[in-house]
Amino acid sequence: MRPPHSAPPPITIKIPPLSRPSSAGASPAGTTPQMPGRVEPNARMTSDPVVLSEQAATPLMSPTEMTDEEECRRSLLYPSTTPEDSPAVEIPDEDEHPVRPLSGGRNRGQTSSEASSSASGPRRSARLSSSSASSSVEPQEEFEEPRRRFRRRDPIVRSSSEEDVASQGGISRNSKYAQAFEEAGFGSISWRKDKRRIAKEFAPITQLAEDIPHDLHDRLNSLPPSARRAGNMQVLIFEAEIRANTAEDEPNAPPIRIINEVDDEPTPPLEFYYSNLMWHGKGVPKPDYDALQGCGCNGPCDPLSKTCACVRRQKSFLDGHSSGFLYDKKGKLKLHDYPIFECNMNCGCSDDCPNRVVQHGRQYEIVIQKTPNKGWGIFAGTKKIPANTYIGVYAGEYLMDADGEARGKIYNKFGRTYLFDVDFYHVKKHTGRKEVRYCIDAYHAGNFTRYLNHSCDPNCGINAVYLNEANIEKPLLAIFTKRDIEPHEELCFSYMGPIDGEAESSSDSEDDDDDETAPKLRNGAVYVECQCGASNCCGKMWK
Repeated sequence: MRPPHSAPPPITIKIPPLSRPSSAGASPAGTTPQMPGRVEPNARMTSDPVVLSEQAATPLMSPTEMTDEEECRRSLLYPSTTPEDSPAVEIPDEDEHPVRPLSGGRNRGQTSSEASSSASGPRRSARLSSSSASSSVEPQEEFEEPRRRFRRRDPIVRSSSEEDVASQGGISRNSKYAQAFEEAGFGSISWRKDKRRIAKEFAPITQLAEDIPHDLHDRLNSLPPSARRAGNMQVLIFEAEIRANTAEDEPNAPPIRIINEVDDEPTPPLEFYYSNLMWHGKGVPKPDYDALQGCGCNGPCDPLSKTCACVRRQKSFLDGHSSGFLYDKKGKLKLHDYPIFECNMNCGCSDDCPNRVVQHGRQYEIVIQKTPNKGWGIFAGTKKIPANTYIGVYAGEYLMDADGEARGKIYNKFGRTYLFDVDFYHVKKHTGRKEVRYCIDAYHAGNFTRYLNHSCDPNCGINAVYLNEANIEKPLLAIFTKRDIEPHEELCFSYMGPIDGEAESSSDSEDDDDDETAPKLRNGAVYVECQCGASNCCGKMWK
């Protein structure tokens, strides 16, 4: 046992000359081969130059290398160690005086390991870590300098006082953001208070008929037919245009395919710009968003609500035939031939409101396919389409009726017309005018609905739908199925309006008298015999 106050005997540390193992890698029995850079216990540190063994595997070092080696040996000194001419270093026993760790939790001390690799050489800065078994010492300056560079500073803690926070130019967690922005000169807005203003600023852009693009079609039509058919190019471009031009208004709609198994015509004529939008012609007023009425409901509208403005507006046009909205819980139409007033951009209800069906776009696959005797037509895809399902909007140009009459004379000459008069009975009843004011032309712009053929026994019908339009004379023409559509079945509607036995108003019978004296060209090429093949076919498509 050591006396209580006895000082430990001094330990002299010396670094012997570096030597390398023999080429055979053998060492005398019972001895440990000395490796370069190893600090042996009970050895005195000296600054003598390193002398390599004659049996070393590498030649002697040059003077420059010896100088570097000398620096390396000096860097292995403890911070309290002096050069050779200084007194020997006395290291006390570790049991009495434990080594003080460096900042960051790294202990600095003398360690020895017999597992050092024979290939490791002298190191200038070898850091001691838990994964290192080598004996190395590092000067304190080189060890702590990087840690001072990346030292984390204490965060600045602001006072909880409102006055102190304001003096620092910040906003406290307890202050009102709206008040802070108003004091900075920015007016605060809220959806409940300013929803009409927000909706007006982000309202849909009104499309003008004079801006209908036509560059793509001009380029394709300038190519010879053989070039357009090569590699199915025309079909691929046509289908790509459909996807690109409808990606914004119905991004989740199934694809539309083009099929022709009758002749070699790849697609319908490239004569129109594919779009689901309405393009305003000359003289047609733009949508009046200020006059557009919206509801103040939170979340989805309740069809049984007595305060919802959209429910009250819809009820006023149903003449007591139904209550609530014209859509059921599944989004299917409850009554045909009645105007539909969907919730619009000025409404406070959510997007999953049951009164938002047309604005969510088409949900079923459609095929544009060539028929043997009726030209191009529209067919269902591979899935069955339930009855009363929304199919699409008859898109095109809004035209004044006079412009529509002028175009109709031209269309009648070559046997194709896409004019559709906006002559719904509720429009005439609401305005008190018998004459038609607007029409829709899908010749220069439109979508797949322009290829819907006529049938005397139609499986589809057209309803007037109002979305973001307050003008009762400018509805959208929405197409809904009237019965279940089987896969690959053709979709048709009546060009003559409601057929016998369907809902008609007294104003419709008056229109028949007007048609007798209307300046229509009955001898045009468009007046051909009906080819619908229905059992009740009347032999004509127009009144």
